[in-house]
Amino acid sequence: MKRTRPLPNGRAPDACFHMAVEDLTLLHRTDLAVSCNPDFSRRRRVPRFSLPPPATSVWMANKPSSTSEFVDAPASPITTSTDWQPSTGDEARMSSKPTIWLTGLSRSGKTTIAQGIADWLSERNVPFQILDGSFVRDELGNFFGYSREERIKVSRVLGVMAKLLAQNGIYPIVTAITPHEESREFNRRELDPYIEIYVECAVETCMDRDDKGLYRRAARGDIRQFIGVDVPYDVPKTPDLRINTESDAPEESIDQATSFLSVSLGFKPSEST
Repeated sequence: MKRTRPLPNGRAPDACFHMAVEDLTLLHRTDLAVSCNPDFSRRRRVPRFSLPPPATSVWMANKPSSTSEFVDAPASPITTSTDWQPSTGDEARMSSKPTIWLTGLSRSGKTTIAQGIADWLSERNVPFQILDGSFVRDELGNFFGYSREERIKVSRVLGVMAKLLAQNGIYPIVTAITPHEESREFNRRELDPYIEIYVECAVETCMDRDDKGLYRRAARGDIRQFIGVDVPYDVPKTPDLRINTESDAPEESIDQATSFLSVSLGFKPSEST
């Protein structure tokens, strides 16, 4: 790991790290991650990223005190692994962790459920990484557009990042609209193991939760190619889990996800790995 030079916005060099994972370098800035409150209706800036070991420690984001509140706090080491080493070749394929991919409309509650899953893994001392589609877009600037082809490219980028993390023993938790079935079918072929969670919520409810007014702007024509308004969302055909956040409370939605993952990942109720 190496320190970076000062950022253009004047932040100290130690505010970001470069993580080399095989042939891909990922830039992490924990202060820019955007998460969603458990009421599925408000966003706050919180660190949500687990960083691979600067020396021998596995770093994870601070765990909120409860599912009803998210707090701003710097990342801190909460578990260590003195024998952590990147995996390569056949060893990597054999030890690859499952990619947990949450798909659904904007404001459906993907980020809140992802944070709940991250907290659940953190309690078991399992290294994880939340990859947010919007965060990736923000970090890359205007590199990608919003056409069908460009959205598929974003999904591929997230998939590559998730695959590299999974091969190195880190559980990727991806939150992205991923509106096209083509992208999700690609994930199933390329990401193995792959767990797809469809976060279901009606467009009308998502609009009510949208404190930024993006849905209303899209309905007026101010924003083009907005999923759920002028671009259809392909409902997943075969998700591994479907969670309806319109009918279920945030805590219930998170419980559904972690209960399913507990069985899928083979975790015992009291297991700590």
